[in-house]
Amino acid sequence: MTEGGESRMRPADCAIVLSPSDNVAVARRDLPRGAAIETPSGPVTLREAIPVGHKIAIAALEA
Repeated sequence: MTEGGESRMRPADCAIVLSPSDNVAVARRDLPRGAAIETPSGPVTLREAIPVGHKIAIAALEA
């Protein structure tokens, strides 16, 4: 658990990154809102629940 109370997950446990150059991952299972996923650039905290099969950004994306 982290200071904020959320648990941190390794990407391999919860998402699939198809290529090392990708900035998104595909959820391997339903992910709860507030979960923190460890990435090479630091933890990414989910702002909403993510259903299995949906993509999540694991790096900052340009608008």
